[in-house]
Amino acid sequence: MCLTDAEELINLVRKAETALDLLILAYAKAENMHADPTHFENLRSYWGQFTHAYLRELPSED
Repeated sequence: MCLTDAEELINLVRKAETALDLLILAYAKAENMHADPTHFENLRSYWGQFTHAYLRELPSED
């Protein structure tokens, strides 16, 4: 991998990180605008549970 490829990869990762941040912020804003915020409690709970499960499936660095 040459330096240019490494720089392009770093830029791509930064863009992906920014896109994920914006996606989460947009969801939070949309949820906050709902008249009844408790409407989303199950969704938040499931989101956390599935995120935890998927993170456990990631390969470890060991």
